[in-house]
Amino acid sequence: MSFPNPYNDNVLAASYAKLGTENTYNIAYRDVAHLFETYDMSGNALDYGCGAGRSTRFLRSHGFSAIGVDISEAMIAEAREQDAEADYRLIEPGNLQAFRDGQFDLVLSMWPFDTIATAGEKIETLNEISRVLKPDGRSILVASSPELYMREWVSFSTSEFPENKIARDGDKVRVLIKDAGSRRLVEDILCTEANYEAIFQKTTLMLLEKRSPLASVDDRYQCDWISELSNAPWMVFLLQKRADAQ
Repeated sequence: MSFPNPYNDNVLAASYAKLGTENTYNIAYRDVAHLFETYDMSGNALDYGCGAGRSTRFLRSHGFSAIGVDISEAMIAEAREQDAEADYRLIEPGNLQAFRDGQFDLVLSMWPFDTIATAGEKIETLNEISRVLKPDGRSILVASSPELYMREWVSFSTSEFPENKIARDGDKVRVLIKDAGSRRLVEDILCTEANYEAIFQKTTLMLLEKRSPLASVDDRYQCDWISELSNAPWMVFLLQKRADAQ
């Protein structure tokens, strides 16, 4: 299945670079930060699919020494412009050969798997992520839930795409990002929680914990939530290298 990277576009990359960690996005960043604390994570981190550097800067703000990699030249250019002192690198999809075995304590992937077209490509990428993890290292994968493509959110709109509601694993789904100053269309590939779990079983990583985070009235950050209090826009998976892959 041919599925070009939707973010390898200068206009979209410039728009995406304006995004922060607020609104619907904050729900994911909040839970990732909680995983850092719960599992006492620190050290060297790889941000796989760093985009314009938002998640790499997030890692550094939590004390990690972080390298950001992405397959989009336009995104890497935006990341370097915003954060010239950081280490951002352009890579081929799933190719982490620039890094040695066991180099990282953490590999963070915030939404790049939404645009990886096939289960086979996801498996290959996850095995590369596993390879560069230390034996006791962990990987956090954040992906869009199927709910994201079926409802209205503070940061997203899907009302123009009713066909999303009948999409199945592997189908294209569309969403408009509202947070970037103008409504920007993005096409993703639907992957359900059950399919992710089946994919993990075929890799050298094991699932330690999964979350379907909601907004909370007790959160420090608040806005006029739409679906976020009752429906989870994201899936958060915590993974660790299998013992037989050490």
